[in-house]
Amino acid sequence: MCESLSYRQFIYVTSRMDYLSSHINNHACAICVEKGLQLEIPARAQVIRVLMDELTRLASHLLWWGALAMDLGAFTPFFYSFREREMINEIMEDTCGARLTMNYIVPGGLMMDLHPDFQRKVKEFLRLFRSKIHKYDELVTGNIIFKAALKM
Repeated sequence: MCESLSYRQFIYVTSRMDYLSSHINNHACAICVEKGLQLEIPARAQVIRVLMDELTRLASHLLWWGALAMDLGAFTPFFYSFREREMINEIMEDTCGARLTMNYIVPGGLMMDLHPDFQRKVKEFLRLFRSKIHKYDELVTGNIIFKAALKM
């Protein structure tokens, strides 16, 4: 598909390759183009890219963890995971206008700067997430049903 598109057009396809990793896919494609064109990316844009990648990774892992729990018969972890994931989705929507297939990272930098509430909302998310991690561990990791279902 990319053979008929320019690099500016193809970057949008990368967000749909794995919709749980759209920022990460956009980032990888942008880096390839930038290396090819020998573009120097501003330090601020580089940091923001990594922050968005990491938030994307956390959202993806939350969905995985919640879906695994539900597949094994536990619905509570699924609801918890979606609660925290929703906070990340709101940050994404504020920042780039989308919640799933984001096209924020582009060759040369970013589509726009961070939303003014970005830092506050990320800190709120991290506070909540840290306070819940022990509960996730308690619900899943040590659960005898999970251990039995996942044992080979």
